Amino acid sequence: MKKIFSLSTLFLFFLSACYDRDTVTMGEITDPVLSNNLSNTQFGITEENLEDTFEPFRWTAADFGFAHRIPDYVLRMDLAGNNFQNSISLGTTREREHSVLVSRINQNLLALGAEPGDEVTVEFKLFASIGTNLGTESNVINT
Repeated sequence: MKKIFSLSTLFLFFLSACYDRDTVTMGEITDPVLSNNLSNTQFGITEENLEDTFEPFRWTAADFGFAHRIPDYVLRMDLAGNNFQNSISLGTTREREHSVLVSRINQNLLALGAEPGDEVTVEFKLFASIGTNLGTESNVINT
């Protein structure tokens, strides 16, 4: 009986050592700030500019309030007023800048239901995350 008690005590000691974890305390989250030189301006898509690069998107870094890896940034676009419920990704990066061709913007506009020749307002937003459960969003810019 004494051996069983000693083995049980030893087992519990080793088991409790396995659950010793460092804790991470989160601070305040700082959202990225998205910018683009075409923000709040009109931009026309024509046959001549389809292969041009759309004005690059830039942003400030997201901060989650503790030491972490570089976030994944996903740039999304949607037609104005949809609250990004039908948004389409323009790409994922860990950089703080992203460029896309005008033809890609055009394809996405058509996929979102815009008709050729119609003037529409397009919104862009950046989503930053460092995992599946921790993310933040930028401001919305439109053109």
